[in-house]
Amino acid sequence: MLLNIASIVAVVLAAATATTEARPSGGCHFDNLLVFGDSYSDVGNVYKLSKGAWPLKAYDHGRFTNGPVWSEHVARHNHLKLKNYAYGGATTDSKFVQGYSGAASDLPVPGFIQQIDQLYSSKPIPQKDLASSIFVVDFQGNDYFFNPSASPVAVVQNIENGIEKLVKLGAQNILVVENFDYGTIPYFNGNATIAGAFSQAATAQLVAYKDLERRLAKKYGRPSDSKHPFRGACSNNNSNKKDKKPKVTFGYYKLNDLLNHLREPKVLKRLGITDVVHGCVSNDYKTVCKDAGKHLFWDAFHPTAKVHKALGDAITELI
Repeated sequence: MLLNIASIVAVVLAAATATTEARPSGGCHFDNLLVFGDSYSDVGNVYKLSKGAWPLKAYDHGRFTNGPVWSEHVARHNHLKLKNYAYGGATTDSKFVQGYSGAASDLPVPGFIQQIDQLYSSKPIPQKDLASSIFVVDFQGNDYFFNPSASPVAVVQNIENGIEKLVKLGAQNILVVENFDYGTIPYFNGNATIAGAFSQAATAQLVAYKDLERRLAKKYGRPSDSKHPFRGACSNNNSNKKDKKPKVTFGYYKLNDLLNHLREPKVLKRLGITDVVHGCVSNDYKTVCKDAGKHLFWDAFHPTAKVHKALGDAITELI
């Protein structure tokens, strides 16, 4: 997500069949999961870009955590082929705020708009693949880390610009992972003033997302079930041949609600998590704990694989 991390909505290309549990009778058949995002979704793109230098070896095979990330769980549960375009440290638009990764935060990485351009730089995705794909957008605060004065309204506008770009290219099903409270990460421990400023930006961004939801619903007008938005999407794809306006199904996942839920005492006890304040990896990256499963956060910015599993299971329910 954040500094040296960049979370969400990266892009995943997928192919296969959905399980009976994930896709009940009358639901849609999806083959592909395309994810655009930052370190909360990156499964090794920064690792390849840095030639194996970042993230460190203590991290799981180039992921910014200690195990599979949420999108890998979603792809496995739904038998989807995953293609991931997320880069740790990515912002919503590199021209708005350039994002960086690497040990010294000096490795420029593509933002949301630029990730879309990379996807289509070689050749367009066939229409049949677009129709059977779910596009995911997951960005978790790097704009503010690299430019603390960035406007939350402008950040969400960049996300909307990227969504419009995807729709023009042919995307029909888009899931947006909305932001959490950035001020709660271990990086801000001991600095309530800065934590408060990031929490304020996060709150403003959530308000801007509500406005975005209304605009997209008005513009693309495809009704959906908020709990399972994509299950009726297929029957609505070509409901009106005379209507030239693209019809797009949107789903929204409230990441902030999940993290608040995971902090509830009963849930923490069930998961075996006893530390919601400190990362397993120290802020200077010099030490790694021996009990990562007891931590909500893997390092100063990112959640543990246990949290990614919970997020993956929750998003699977949407599909």
